[in-house]
Amino acid sequence: LFEKCNDITSFGQRLSFDECEILKSNQDYLRRALNIKHIDIRLTNDTTMLNNFEDIVPGKPLIHFHHE
Repeated sequence: LFEKCNDITSFGQRLSFDECEILKSNQDYLRRALNIKHIDIRLTNDTTMLNNFEDIVPGKPLIHFHHE
């Protein structure tokens, strides 16, 4: 089964909550807790800078660290 929700397509995998919205609403806490300056949260339809797109599934977000 294919399901499409908020431009995210998956094989019958879905969450009972909006994972992206929860991450976005908790950005300030995450930045402080992880002691980082910036968090960029993107949906899977934004494939820029994604090398392992096939590994992203609901409930298992991709985390990419960038150091300048």
